[in-house]
Amino acid sequence: MSETTIAIIEEPAGTARNPRRSVLSRERQDRCGMLRFVRDPEGRLVFDVDARLPGRGFWLEADRASLELALKRRALARAAGPEVRVPDDLPQQVEAALVRRGLDRIGLARRAGALLNGFDEVERCLRAKRGRLLIQAMDAAEDGLQKLGRIAVDLPVVRLFDRSELGRALGRDEAVHLVVTHESHATPLLAITRRLAGFRQAGADHPTTMTTSTERQERLAS
Repeated sequence: MSETTIAIIEEPAGTARNPRRSVLSRERQDRCGMLRFVRDPEGRLVFDVDARLPGRGFWLEADRASLELALKRRALARAAGPEVRVPDDLPQQVEAALVRRGLDRIGLARRAGALLNGFDEVERCLRAKRGRLLIQAMDAAEDGLQKLGRIAVDLPVVRLFDRSELGRALGRDEAVHLVVTHESHATPLLAITRRLAGFRQAGADHPTTMTTSTERQERLAS
């Protein structure tokens, strides 16, 4: 069985930047790993994908199980106030919004000249140590995943989109192997995919997991 991975850069234990309190667990956590919701003027609860909408925000851990539990316990509804309207398909809306924003960021990197596409181009970039983030289709062939993964052992790796979705971000039928070459584009894309990893479920042959760079190095060494 192959493994679909988003590898993230490790931070010191206990580090929390701009912490927010979850309406479900009541714990304060790094906002970069959380979801923000707001009540719009019509009284609907909406997902604030960029965490910039006006009004009071209601924060929650960025994974499907936490959102579904918060809906079941009415934690978001209580936080948002009386008569708030909560969509029945809110988890699906959240995932779709994160997918769109992630693909938008990939397209932006391409237009800025900060992204390379294709196995050979990506391999040359990685060997030259110019890559900042490796993106691979979750339905890519296993040999390609492994070969580039071994070269990019020190890089964050995202495998949360299929080849058709990556192709759409680039205006093509499909794309399989991409590399972001500038930190200014890699960092916001990682912030989005970190949250998406809690929602995106790949097929049975490609389970979605999250690992650190150190864990990837240990696996390759074993």
